[in-house]
Amino acid sequence: QQPTMLVSRLALAARRLAPRCHQPGRFMAPTMGPMQCARPVTRQFVTTGSSVAPKASRVQIMWKNFSAMSWQDKKALLSKVVGWSLFAFGGLVVFRVFTDTTSFLVNLTNYQVFMMGLTCGAIGTGSLMVGGYALRRSLQIRPEPLYRHVLKFLKRDSRVVEAIGKDMQPGKFRAYRYEGYQMMPNRKLQMMFELNGNKHGSTVSVEVSRSFGKFDFELLAVDVKGTGDRIVLSGDVERALNK
Repeated sequence: QQPTMLVSRLALAARRLAPRCHQPGRFMAPTMGPMQCARPVTRQFVTTGSSVAPKASRVQIMWKNFSAMSWQDKKALLSKVVGWSLFAFGGLVVFRVFTDTTSFLVNLTNYQVFMMGLTCGAIGTGSLMVGGYALRRSLQIRPEPLYRHVLKFLKRDSRVVEAIGKDMQPGKFRAYRYEGYQMMPNRKLQMMFELNGNKHGSTVSVEVSRSFGKFDFELLAVDVKGTGDRIVLSGDVERALNK
């Protein structure tokens, strides 16, 4: 049995050391001469062009699809892209503001919080007072600016100049009265004053209201003394001031 096992082992070792041929599963047993494997038959194919098709990138495919769209589809796509971009940018801004504000407030001391609250309260109260004063001033009527405005207007009116003369001078009599609400007592103003020319004297009656800086003349009339004529520049002819 030992010689038989030795021969089988030598045959197995010879098979392992033998060179393999090109054909799978075949090898040549060792011989006395040089070992050669049979050369496989190769076939050559002649091609006239490149056999590999060019591959398009994703950008080229997307651009091709975008070019094939109609104008309405392109417009809708662009509007969606812009809308989502603005939404993303707004979210980023809100996130940054929130994180920065949180980190800032966490690091504040009690004294800094107190001073910041005091400053914000003072600024808010001052802004409210200034806004209320500006609103009240825009709605109220002051007698002196109104008197100068009416006097300047009457000196330029042709009917008044023809009735009382060119050389107009205000007289000594002048009176006014406010009308309005409890919170805004000076929303409406009634005024009477004398205006004398080189021909006749006259009495001017004015009733005016103001709304956000604009004057609304409900009555502007000139009663000429001596002739009894009434020149109404604004309002009703038969209207007179309430006494």
